[in-house]
Amino acid sequence: MTEPLLQRVNGFFEKAGCGTDRAGLAELASEGAAEAVKAGAVASGLVFGEILTPEEVFRLLDLGKDDVFYDLGSGRGQVVLAAALSSMPKRCVGVELMAPRHQVALAARACAPEDVQRTCEFRCEDALECQLEDASKVYVCNAAFPRHLNAAFSASLSARRAPALTALVTCAALPEESLRQAGLQLSQVAQCSATWATDGAPLFLYRRCSDVAAASNHAVPKIPHNVLYEASRQLTAASAASQHPGLSPEDERSLLRSAALASKLAGWS
Repeated sequence: MTEPLLQRVNGFFEKAGCGTDRAGLAELASEGAAEAVKAGAVASGLVFGEILTPEEVFRLLDLGKDDVFYDLGSGRGQVVLAAALSSMPKRCVGVELMAPRHQVALAARACAPEDVQRTCEFRCEDALECQLEDASKVYVCNAAFPRHLNAAFSASLSARRAPALTALVTCAALPEESLRQAGLQLSQVAQCSATWATDGAPLFLYRRCSDVAAASNHAVPKIPHNVLYEASRQLTAASAASQHPGLSPEDERSLLRSAALASKLAGWS
């Protein structure tokens, strides 16, 4: 019987001596966070959460051997390593701001097969400022991001900054006005299992669209029943223009999701 993808990836972390149990992940989630916030990082952007079925991301992206895959905010590098194992793209790049998480990714890569090591690259950088010229397929785990941070990620993936980009998958819907500015269009809504929603969390697939008018009139794709409520709520919020100073309702929900994730991790320790 073939070993499940995530189990194979977690084997690299275990060989590296990096905890994959709840206590180990909770410790990694909190390490360095206070310092990063003091340095100006958005607190909710540092919340640690992972998808449990990365195969769904690769399927949505149609990830293949000619692609250069980027995970922006790659954490401990689990998805990057899984991409190299399952789809064998030309290159897999993980960009992570938090040094402790980046170091764990490097340690796990060192315990992976040689072909995976050659394929994977990890950078300790700000994902909003990194070089993206060669990125063709991108994943962002933005489940706890506030609206302004999601808009910033859209802007960072404009055709000028990411000219090779053809597809993007996110865990939360991106603000509609930022999509128009970035030349991106919602193409599909799917679902995955995640640490914050093991029974089903939405995934949003965006594709490059050069016709801004067509993107504005694009119909909402069919949504899987299991994530219909959450995906619909997010898309409604994403389509509403931000008209008020301070926290928008979606920002407030983002903070609640952040608190829920942090509470769940705390309960693991």
